[in-house]
Amino acid sequence: MSAFYGLTELSCQNVKMRNKTSILIIILTSLLSLPAISLAVTVEGMAENVKNISLKVGIAAVVVFWVATGVLFLSAQGSPEKVSTAKKALFMAIAGTVIIIIAATAISFVSSALGV
Repeated sequence: MSAFYGLTELSCQNVKMRNKTSILIIILTSLLSLPAISLAVTVEGMAENVKNISLKVGIAAVVVFWVATGVLFLSAQGSPEKVSTAKKALFMAIAGTVIIIIAATAISFVSSALGV
């Protein structure tokens, strides 16, 4: 196997897949935000619409990750490799949930601090 920055070929494929997924989520959020941006009368209304859509997409993604993690645990059937993969997915689902909670809290905090 060839190494790319110390990663095996399989790890490189995983990184590329994550990058593609991240780009897809950004594009999806942007496309969903376009109608909200065009229908907003003020800049504050536009920011509020984008915030609401972004949080909804993020929450939906986290729910999908939790369901996928559950399926991974159920399909592991005691196999150490599959359980290890499911544990990694669990930690990523937890991290995603924490990121969404922090983002929602930060948006709330900044909005209240600016009086918007």
